[in-house]
Amino acid sequence: LLANTTYYWKIVPKNSCGSAASSTTWTFTTSSTICYCTPTASNGIEGTGITNVSYSTVNYTTNNTIVYNDYTSQIGNVIQGSSLPISVTTATQNKKYNIKIWVDWNNDGDFLDSGEEVFSGIVNSNTINGLINVPLTASIGNHSMRIGIAKQNNKANKDEIPIPCFNGDRGAYEDYTLNVTAAPICTLAPTVSSNPVNQTINNGQNTTFGATFLNSPTSYIWEVSSDGGINYTTITNGGVYSTANSATLTITSATGAMSNFRYRVSATNACGTSTVSSSAILTVNTTYCAASSTSSTYFISGISSDGNLKDTSNTPTGYSVGGYGNFSNIIIATQTPSGGININIALSGGVQYVKCFVDWNGDGDFVDIGEDVYSSGGTAFVTTSFGFVVPAAQAQGNYRLRIRSKQSDNTIASCTNYSGGETEDYTIAIVPDCAALIQSVSNGFVCGANNSVTINAIGLGGASEYRWYSTETGGVFNYYDFNGYLHHSLSKHF
Repeated sequence: LLANTTYYWKIVPKNSCGSAASSTTWTFTTSSTICYCTPTASNGIEGTGITNVSYSTVNYTTNNTIVYNDYTSQIGNVIQGSSLPISVTTATQNKKYNIKIWVDWNNDGDFLDSGEEVFSGIVNSNTINGLINVPLTASIGNHSMRIGIAKQNNKANKDEIPIPCFNGDRGAYEDYTLNVTAAPICTLAPTVSSNPVNQTINNGQNTTFGATFLNSPTSYIWEVSSDGGINYTTITNGGVYSTANSATLTITSATGAMSNFRYRVSATNACGTSTVSSSAILTVNTTYCAASSTSSTYFISGISSDGNLKDTSNTPTGYSVGGYGNFSNIIIATQTPSGGININIALSGGVQYVKCFVDWNGDGDFVDIGEDVYSSGGTAFVTTSFGFVVPAAQAQGNYRLRIRSKQSDNTIASCTNYSGGETEDYTIAIVPDCAALIQSVSNGFVCGANNSVTINAIGLGGASEYRWYSTETGGVFNYYDFNGYLHHSLSKHF
């Protein structure tokens, strides 16, 4: 049926003798807009569910406990054949939820057609980043985009999987709009003409990174790495970032936690995507007090981390002149938001009290709420291990960690001169959790030796490769494919 059209209908009874008088005529008018199902959740959502969605020029923040919200008035433009960065932030009381995103590319009133599920992953009161690949054949005009989350380990330890017309126990859904515009005619894909250059600023200042491309790009993807260029995540507008969909990325009020971040960009048009530019480094100068002590008898003799994503050891260290050792060039531990950081400490000279601080907001001090992360209290020791949990909403970055020891009592401030003990500064790296996760693996079964067996894995977050191992821990991968299936001889593999 056509949209915004009035249709007339009536009933005419008929038998072998002929037709009777017809009924009165009825009418109905189709809507000028497409109608979609309304998701429901019998027990609502924990916390405030989805709290921010950022894509294109849309950066929309919400704060309610409503299961379904219609925000289709929020419209972001996207070009046929381009890749669109998107970020979704949740506040679910640190409970894990599965997330999916759909786009109704053919405007048929559902999100069930091939290619309409565009992203999947897991969120835990954090921000997840992804890319939406817009089909080159997507029709020009508005398309509904639906974002849904459903709780993991819900009701008898079973995961609830988001579906477009959800009617489960706990979930939250939001609808937005993508306006697809025509891809300009091109003959060549973009190529890098000039690369971003390094920038050095003071804490709290603004800066930009820019690049130029040939062959008329129509969209841009900026990426950031907080671990020296090993891993990159896409950038969307919001927080300190703006103009992320242009050739110039703007950073406002950069913090010390962003120092040594690397930035790079690629560009796209209808003919393809450029190679990625070389990366440029952001240096943010931040000044910290050099906490000191006057005696070299009591000091920290070694620090190491254990059980983190990446562990480091700095031992033995010996006494630092003035009682302050600046080892901030060492990333002592790497972890994700909501993850635990474990630190081992060895002391020399006798038993001492210990306190640990983290500058979570990168403002150059350790006095803000939550920055006092550990205290030994009334217990003094020579060696011990302690830990703390990274805040669930902590942004990726490199954060200053300060460890202080004191032999006389357990009153320890972050920037005070003491007669004994020592202070050492390190860096901890907080990195985003990977969106590409294994949701489930189904066991294979076969009778007899030398027969093939199939094991099926379901991945989330746009997983592009699956690697299969023949050992439970360690080892190297034996087989990989791009579909999540392993076909291998049972006699050789098991």
